[in-house]
Amino acid sequence: MDIPINKLKDLSSEELIRLHAQGSSKAFGILIERYGLYIRSVIRKYITVQESEDDVFQDICEHLHKKLKASVYHENGHFSAWLQKMIHNFICSNIYRKKTIHSVPLSPELIKKEEVSTSEELTAFEKKKKLAALHEALKTLPRNLRVLIIMRIWQGWSFQKISEKTGIKKSTVVIRIRAALKRLKIAMKARGYDDPFI
Repeated sequence: MDIPINKLKDLSSEELIRLHAQGSSKAFGILIERYGLYIRSVIRKYITVQESEDDVFQDICEHLHKKLKASVYHENGHFSAWLQKMIHNFICSNIYRKKTIHSVPLSPELIKKEEVSTSEELTAFEKKKKLAALHEALKTLPRNLRVLIIMRIWQGWSFQKISEKTGIKKSTVVIRIRAALKRLKIAMKARGYDDPFI
């Protein structure tokens, strides 16, 4: 049964989700209209100015379409909270993982001096080669540690900000990042480099 748009707008989110799962494209359109600004506000917490917010928004809408179509969401009256968690998981699993490494904006205050070996001056060719090795070394880390390293080094986020974005205790964030850096250093040594920094 084709429900008029004005009637759809009066339905609850849960009712719209059920209709979408049954094949109503209009119902999904109303959901995006209703939650579009909220989705973008969550995206902005994770995406830097270099990223295309519109592209990420479209990717998340497509992902949400598939999730709701597959009835992954179980009604509990907390759709916004579920949506926020879904966006977080999508960004960590897809956006950061696919991010191309062009440079490493490492500053001395990011990591304690005793944890970092200072690299000698590299030529452009050597830097490119080392970045390629670093990209491969990152892949050897578990996804949860890789995401933390990207947030800390590439994004330049503080331990406190990482804690707030991930819901992980700050002390645990510090421990995990230091452990990840040690593993990264070992992975880089296996590739012929003394440290993972450019």
